[in-house]
Amino acid sequence: MAFVGLAPRLHCRGLRVRCCSLEGSNDKKAKVEEAIFALRTDLPRQYDAVFSLDFSIFADDVTFDDPWTKIRGKLNYRGMLYTLAAIKAVFFSDAVFDLSSCELAEDDTKIRTRWLTKGRLRLIDREISLSGTDYFHLDDEGQIVRHESLWDS
Repeated sequence: MAFVGLAPRLHCRGLRVRCCSLEGSNDKKAKVEEAIFALRTDLPRQYDAVFSLDFSIFADDVTFDDPWTKIRGKLNYRGMLYTLAAIKAVFFSDAVFDLSSCELAEDDTKIRTRWLTKGRLRLIDREISLSGTDYFHLDDEGQIVRHESLWDS
């Protein structure tokens, strides 16, 4: 793979996790716990071009939206993440993705994460950073049907 060796350093310091207190079936609880574990494990590595996320936690028709992008479907979601990995590898040096929390939100319908990503732009040798909160909305069976990304800056 062309991007080997250019992957960013990854951090997951002081990660806070709140696990399931869900009402309902044990099957849904197990799926939500699996999703929390997968996100906690995979998100810090999402920009690593040689790493593949566990896409089994996402519904086939998953949607993604952030301030710039709206995507539908697991294949398009995967493509967006690979594109981000390529952009990071080519344009950024010393990139870091820091996941500070990954927990079931109070209403038990979504998983909330807090994160900070920063890196140094290669062309102008300037550090930029972006922080935010992501919500992974769950269906009745515990699969992620929507990834909503909100940026602080």
